[in-house]
Amino acid sequence: MSAWPPKADIRERDCRVRLEPTGDIHASVSVGGCELQYRMERGITYWLTALLLAAFCLVGLYFIISNSTSDNNKPSLSLRFSWAGIPACASISPTFELGRVPADATLLNFTMTDLNVPTFHHGGSTVAYAGNVVYRGAVNYTGPCPPRGERHNYRWTVQALDTTGKVLGKGSAEALFPP
Repeated sequence: MSAWPPKADIRERDCRVRLEPTGDIHASVSVGGCELQYRMERGITYWLTALLLAAFCLVGLYFIISNSTSDNNKPSLSLRFSWAGIPACASISPTFELGRVPADATLLNFTMTDLNVPTFHHGGSTVAYAGNVVYRGAVNYTGPCPPRGERHNYRWTVQALDTTGKVLGKGSAEALFPP
């Protein structure tokens, strides 16, 4: 018997229902990786139960697909920045240039990751969306501070949010520091 909830590739929308009598005392219903079995005699109750089990599997699959929070379904924002003029170990954010920001966006959530040391939490902050430029120093975070003589690759990620905090779109950009 498969684990619940079924692991399904949300992008694959090919759902097949297969009813198999497996002898006189079992009914097996499979829908996209969800398999339920019910033990009973053949007859009208057998087929009604099999149909009911198939309906439950379809409803469950619907909720898995409709509640997907996959980033693949969100619009992609463009993001550009440069470390030029930003001193090492200072928490002064660069200027960000954005594109393709959804019309309903009211907030931008920025986070930074050191790709050489992804376990170090640089943080970020949320700023009001007031246009496609977020000026130097507007984002609060722990600045880039690689060891002397080393260059690290940093990724800034931005999420466009609506008034309820729902993510409308996401984008990211990477650059080496020091430049």
